[in-house]
Parts: sequence; C-alpha cells; structure tokens
Amino acid sequence: MKKLCLLTILTLLCHLPQLEASYGLNSTWRPIKERVTHEFEQQVLAQQQLLQQSLEDQLGMSLARVSGAQGHYDSLTSADGAFSQCLPGLNCGQYDCMMDQYKCDSTSFLPNFPVRVCKSFEDDINLGRYDENGVLWVYQTTYCLQNMAMTGLLDHERLMTPRCDVVEEQIVDRHEECFFDQETSLCDLSFQNKKAVFQTLIPHGGRFVTKNNRIDWYRVKILWDHFTRCPLRDIFKANDDCAQMIPTSCNDEACLQQFAESLSCLLEK
Repeated sequence: MKKLCLLTILTLLCHLPQLEASYGLNSTWRPIKERVTHEFEQQVLAQQQLLQQSLEDQLGMSLARVSGAQGHYDSLTSADGAFSQCLPGLNCGQYDCMMDQYKCDSTSFLPNFPVRVCKSFEDDINLGRYDENGVLWVYQTTYCLQNMAMTGLLDHERLMTPRCDVVEEQIVDRHEECFFDQETSLCDLSFQNKKAVFQTLIPHGGRFVTKNNRIDWYRVKILWDHFTRCPLRDIFKANDDCAQMIPTSCNDEACLQQFAESLSCLLEK
C-alpha cells in the first residue's frame, strides 16, 4: 500500500507541469493577463473618478467611496446614507453590490444571469482559456454591462421601477452595445475565444428554451444575435452535421432550441 501511494505521488509530481499548463497556472498568458488587467484597471479608475465628480455636481453634495464585501466592490455613498450607487468595474463586484443593496429574489435575473455568467468568465480567464484579445473583451463587456445597469438605475424616470427589474431591462435591451460595439467586438475574436464565450453562455442540461424560462432564452438569444452579426457560417461549414441543424431565421422558441443544439454539436467537435 505504501509503495502504491508513493508511486501515485511520484506520478502526480511528474505530470504537475502538464496539469498546471492545462489549467493556465504556468502558461505564457499569465503576464499578458496581468498587463491587460493593470491597464484596464487604470482606465476604469479614471472613469470612476469622472463618474463621482459628475454625480457630486448633480446632487450638490460630496460622495464617499466605500468598499464592501472585503473590498470586492466599491460604492459611492452620501454622508447621510440617502444616496448610494454601486460602481461598475472589470470584475463581478458591482453585481454583488447590487445583490446586497436590492435583495433581488434568488430566482430573479440578477443572480441567475449576470452574476453566473460574469463569474464563469472570470473562471475562464483564470484557467487561461482566453488570449490577450479575449481577456480584454471580457473586461470591456463586464464593465459595459455594469455601466448600462448603473445608467438605468440613475434614470429619474425609472425611480419607481423595482431596481432588480431595471437591471434586467438594461442588460437585456442593450447587451448588443457591450458585446459588439466596444473597441474589441465579439466578432473580432478568434474561434477559440468565441468557443469559450459559447460554452459560458449556452444552457446546459438540455433544457428547452422558452420565454417562460427567460434566463436560458436570454443566453441563446445573445448567441443568436452573435451568429447574425458575425460571419460564423464558415465555422459551421467545416462541420456538416452541425451546419444542417442551423435555422435560416429565428423568431420562435423552437428555432432557438434548434440553434442551441447546433452550437452544442459544434462545441463537441
């Protein structure tokens, strides 16, 4: 038994470099990821300072920057506590901040779409599944979506709308601006980067896509928007079995389900 244990340990030690590389723990992307992170953090900090100044001018009062959840997110808060606004960033912190502030139901949009998707993107970055352009796209998209949510929450015409509903409306209605209209578009990414995005967004477990199950509907709808805006049919041409499943247009639940199945087919190749 001792010999068997020793052999197992030695085997694992011999394969440790390969294991590390496969999970991005010892790969060339790490310094690239750290550089991109640092550069984007500096941009975000400058934008947050401009936002703070703008809000202070509008409100006619000073706002303090307050950290919460062990420094995972920041918010701007008035001295009397009457005003508090979560700050957008390049990680998932603002979503956690909004969850703390608005107490969204556990079955609602916020914990089940932006939170889960954002944290999946974070995991994929840490596992080395994105190159430099992919990491930049994830950061840009994360910040953009959070900024969209904040813009809606600051809209005076929507102050009477439940806060969790505002977040959902903003992200669903304006996600294309964040996915496609940033400096780095989803269309510009390599197929390996796109594949990582597909794997994060596509529903798992064979659930049927319906508007009643709106979280999965959103996930597939974003992928369909991507398919229609980017030249992806060439990718499917190399996989005839998957290409035969692609609908020519998509206006109902059945076609979105068919499209989700075609993507699953492609990802299995």
